[in-house]
Amino acid sequence: MKAIRFEKTDKKFLISLDKSYFDKETLLNLLERFRIEYLAKKADFDDSIIELGEQIKDKWWENNKNNYLSRDK
Repeated sequence: MKAIRFEKTDKKFLISLDKSYFDKETLLNLLERFRIEYLAKKADFDDSIIELGEQIKDKWWENNKNNYLSRDK
């Protein structure tokens, strides 16, 4: 069996995962990601949210880059 198998029906997507390749925690993290993606799509944000996200990331990087680029480590 493949690690991941995908099937499509009229109303559903069916995904089968081989348990020998994935642990429970990985699967739960993936399902949480699906839930977040669903909620974000349902919220129907406009394109300005992308700009806001970029501003937040830029500000965070400016405030924290020395923690990651420090030569003393």
